[in-house]
Amino acid sequence: YRNTDFYQVKDVYRKWCLNEAGDYSGTPYNQGDTFDFSKIFQSGNFICRRRRFWPALTTDKQGKSLGYFLQVSFDNGLHWWQYLYAFNNLLDECGVWLSSDQLDVDTWVAALKGVLKFRITASVISDERLN
Repeated sequence: YRNTDFYQVKDVYRKWCLNEAGDYSGTPYNQGDTFDFSKIFQSGNFICRRRRFWPALTTDKQGKSLGYFLQVSFDNGLHWWQYLYAFNNLLDECGVWLSSDQLDVDTWVAALKGVLKFRITASVISDERLN
């Protein structure tokens, strides 16, 4: 069963973004400051703009990228677990969209409590070459 209003609210609890361009800092999202890449890029010399996640630089024994490793916390970041359900990497910003037909109960409960968090191991292209 799919809610008849699904397409109006399809991103609620499903779309998780880094906010690298500041798109979600103001109303109605109020998700805080733009993500600060300065520690990752080893410089404050970068433009706040939309980027995207690319596969991780980490490889397996055959030299193949491990891809994207998404983790979830149901307790505001105290503990982390591998996210075992379907997700899509967004192509127009650093983010993921949880693409399972239905979100699992743990995800819903944590979301409603306001303690659901996600983190991802991936790479991002910087504005300057890193040394």
